[in-house]
Amino acid sequence: MLSNRKRLAVRPQLANALRSTARVAVTTCVAVLGLTCTLPCSGQQAATPDPVFRTAAFTIDNLQSVTAACFDDSGNLYVLEQWASRVRLFSADTRSPLRSFGRIGDRRTEFHDPHDIAHSDGNLVVADTGNNRVQLFSTDGSFRLEVDSSQDRLLAPKGVAIDRTTIAVADTGNHRVVLYDLDGRPRQTLGQYGFGDGQLVAPHDVARD
Repeated sequence: MLSNRKRLAVRPQLANALRSTARVAVTTCVAVLGLTCTLPCSGQQAATPDPVFRTAAFTIDNLQSVTAACFDDSGNLYVLEQWASRVRLFSADTRSPLRSFGRIGDRRTEFHDPHDIAHSDGNLVVADTGNNRVQLFSTDGSFRLEVDSSQDRLLAPKGVAIDRTTIAVADTGNHRVVLYDLDGRPRQTLGQYGFGDGQLVAPHDVARD
């Protein structure tokens, strides 16, 4: 459990059936955040213009493969761009960009193929999938810590969730979910490979209710 009042839920892996080399886009609705993102279906650079990100309050273009987004407590929007390996912050008041952080690499504040971002109480957590780790930041982009389970390493983690006490990681390549405290120390491991009760196959995301 993420806290006494919150339960961890592993969302089922979405079928990866849509493949395209150009010009095809899919609209993904993220009900928890109330977001609509228009993304290219292919992992290749599409021939169409860069994706457009829309919510009830935001319309943002010239983005590079948005894989996730979240709001902070002030309503500011954080957008994770997979191809650019960066996080961009947009103002709740003016809808304009405030700052960005991240670039391609394997050092602190650098990402490779990032897949997910989540916010809670001034903390931002990013699933740095290609670097087999999770990074924790403050909302101004300052690096706080790296979670990589050094003695039992994460493998291509694709989903993250966070609350006041816990970071939850969908450890996709290891077919499990790992819970950490906010100092990056592992607390609990859930699941193992399989198709039975309590077993997982490549979990892609986690969520808190």
